Amino acid sequence: MATNVSGSQLGERMLIGGDFTTIGGLNRDRLALVETNGQPNAAFGLGIGGTVVLDIGLNTNVNEPILLGKSVVVGGFTVLNGANANRIARLNPNGSLDLTFATGSGADATVNSVYVEPNGDVIIGGFFSSIDGIGRGRIARIRSSGALDASFDTSIGANNTFEVVTGQQDGKVLVGGLFT
Repeated sequence: MATNVSGSQLGERMLIGGDFTTIGGLNRDRLALVETNGQPNAAFGLGIGGTVVLDIGLNTNVNEPILLGKSVVVGGFTVLNGANANRIARLNPNGSLDLTFATGSGADATVNSVYVEPNGDVIIGGFFSSIDGIGRGRIARIRSSGALDASFDTSIGANNTFEVVTGQQDGKVLVGGLFT
């Protein structure tokens, strides 16, 4: 049974994340690529030699997956495919972990939402207070390399959780959440 499912669509496919472990009879730990016919893509998440790496995938929920050439997923997870991936990770088109996206120690608490900017940088919002040990008040920009963007500093940030981060065509970022 799939619960708390969110998704992102690109063309004819949808990347879904949530708190599920199977979809369409396939083992998929909290992340799956679904075709337009509603069937999961059986090849997504296959590692070297055809081993399904997402079966040992995420140790807890995915809050928001963004489907692009290289997809970005955020949530409460700390492990992806056996590797440390503290609450934010980028995947290669086949679903394997993109090891070039190095976020250091990652976020110290749940990331609820992600917006991918046209240049590949990502803005994340959630409940976290630091990224890679550097203080951030529940919102941060991560460069396409995975490094924290030190120039994007909202000082003390927000007094409560960011639930949604999205962008506008003019380049401005909109946020919503429980903060006042």
